[in-house]
Amino acid sequence: MGTHAEKAEDLEYHDHTVTEVTGNAKDGWEIKNEEGWSLWIGKASIEPKPGMTMRYWGRGIGFTVRGIDIDGVEIWYHTPEEEERLHKAQVGRMNRTKKEDFSRDKKKLDRAYNQLPDAFKRRIDRFRKGNKDFRWKFEPYELFCCKEAVKITKYLKSAAEVRSFLKMSAKLQQSLVPNLAYRDHSGNTFGTACQLALLYVTDPDLVVRAHGAMVALAGCDEYGCTHEEEGVS
Repeated sequence: MGTHAEKAEDLEYHDHTVTEVTGNAKDGWEIKNEEGWSLWIGKASIEPKPGMTMRYWGRGIGFTVRGIDIDGVEIWYHTPEEEERLHKAQVGRMNRTKKEDFSRDKKKLDRAYNQLPDAFKRRIDRFRKGNKDFRWKFEPYELFCCKEAVKITKYLKSAAEVRSFLKMSAKLQQSLVPNLAYRDHSGNTFGTACQLALLYVTDPDLVVRAHGAMVALAGCDEYGCTHEEEGVS
């Protein structure tokens, strides 16, 4: 989207070597560089191959890739200003969808909240108090983790049992705690559910004080993760 002149003056780039390519011209390619990082690209006017030079525009690891050239052939490019506008538009669309989903599911979420043990209710109450938008922004995610943690504690009654569970294979985990929504979990939701279960069987008050499920991504202030009481990392 940016002009050739803007791109030529944009020095926020990093050059890497393509080391591995999987995929095809129809579906797109996953490209790995010499540092082990992967990136997916869709249709392009050049077929990426190992040994080619890939230039990334952006601030580096952990930030948005806003441009890619492969052996000097442009795949896409956005100026920082364009990327910011695109990001704001995407966030706006995501927030509208979240609000619509919350409005549709509010009664179901309220029922799930009311069925939680007291410590988990107080945990969610803390986030609601800390951020007036917590309910539509984050509560479905947090509530899912809490519900799954409660399921774990129905089968595992001690900290030792939960720690042992975490070290088991997926097959053994599913046989020991069969009613978890394993297919709906990400690494973060499963890890959070297990951590909350561990805290609950140790001391229910720790559940109230522990950081929110998405704090690592959103940050404490945005999530409503207040520290009126000492948090648990």
